[in-house]
Amino acid sequence: MSNKRDFIIIGGGPGGIVTAHVIKFMTQMMGKQLSVLIIKDEEKLVNRCAIPYGMGEKIPADDFLIPLEMFTSAAELKIDTVTKILPEESKVVTKSGEEFEYTNLLIATGASPFVPPIDLIDSKNILKVRDYENFEKMRELTKNAEKKKVVVIGGGYIGIEMACGYADIGFDVTVVEMLSHVMQITTDSEFTEIIEKELTDHKINLKLGQKLTGFVKSEKNPDYVSHVILDSGEKIEADIVVLSIGVRPNTKLAADCGIEVSKFGIVTNEHLQTKYPNIYAVGDATQKKSLITQKPTVCQFGTTAIFMGKVVANNILGIKKECKGVINSYCTKIFDWGIGGAGVSEEQAKAEGFDYVVGFSKVEDKYPMLNPSPLITKLVFNKKDMKLIGGCSMKKGDSAAHLSDWFSLGMQKGITLEDVIDFQYSTHPELNSKPSFNMYVAAAQDAWMKLQKK
Repeated sequence: MSNKRDFIIIGGGPGGIVTAHVIKFMTQMMGKQLSVLIIKDEEKLVNRCAIPYGMGEKIPADDFLIPLEMFTSAAELKIDTVTKILPEESKVVTKSGEEFEYTNLLIATGASPFVPPIDLIDSKNILKVRDYENFEKMRELTKNAEKKKVVVIGGGYIGIEMACGYADIGFDVTVVEMLSHVMQITTDSEFTEIIEKELTDHKINLKLGQKLTGFVKSEKNPDYVSHVILDSGEKIEADIVVLSIGVRPNTKLAADCGIEVSKFGIVTNEHLQTKYPNIYAVGDATQKKSLITQKPTVCQFGTTAIFMGKVVANNILGIKKECKGVINSYCTKIFDWGIGGAGVSEEQAKAEGFDYVVGFSKVEDKYPMLNPSPLITKLVFNKKDMKLIGGCSMKKGDSAAHLSDWFSLGMQKGITLEDVIDFQYSTHPELNSKPSFNMYVAAAQDAWMKLQKK
């Protein structure tokens, strides 16, 4: 086979997979045929979002793997590492010494966990939540933990999900977060206070506003650590330490061939092209622009990579499509509570200098006679045009994804405060608030009332 391909994808994450599948589907519909090659360096790829639910042995480890058929059903697959991109020759070089020419290239190299430069950070019982090797190590450490004590460093989404997962299987869990609240970067205090109460009610110890400064080497086994040291001087015993303090985009491959990169990732235009028109970039490795602020933003969700992959697939096939910005739609579960949101929080709106108004509602998620639970919603509107720029909802149960999706679609379509007040919705005694208390409408009416008082 010739070493030239119509399209080469570097990386095996969701952005690369979806790009390949969309190209296969669209070329079949269009009667075209493209040779597509995916080069990825992990033979076993774990579903990273699912890692916090796999520390026990109830679910087999292989169930957490992304099957190779996901790749081979859409493209040719090669397990190797691209070490060099030669843009002037439209060629990539791999670790094994092979060279492949391309017509178009996609860089989807993802991100790597941030690992602070602290002594003993590479000890065998310190986990970096990302790849299959660490997933296997997590399951083995969990199985053999003598005292069932785990310390999670970082109180973001993954850190909190890891903490909940360990608490569910009976571990003594401590979360260390340098900010004053968990999930503070994207979530306002009305919600973080509920989250923190839920965590402490489940016996999770929170060390807020504190930093990791070091470790104590285990006397029993020098390859392990026995305690985590905080900046307060406190030492916390641990069988397992989970590092969940963010990731950094993998940009070296791009930077080495002259592509512009920033602290946010590989720089592209609205069509997701780099400075070389036939080299694209998507996913965690790539700088994104917020749809709300129009500024570079951190956004490391697989769903965003998928959206970006669709944009690239269309452009490669000659259908001009733009990535106008990302909305950072998120959802997660903290024991019985689900939370979903999108856009900017009130704190972010304030920091960005928006003149905004907030609407807040707290209604019941079922009719009063059916043992309802609270359903809490917060909306942020830009006073300049009254468009929705942020939203968050929290309730018990498993519907948080639907809440965040509503916010995301609304912001993509530019809905306004008046649109939300006029929203035509459904209701059912077991599924939603009673007809006169829709959560979105109630929050919008609260914002409208605040505007009338000024």
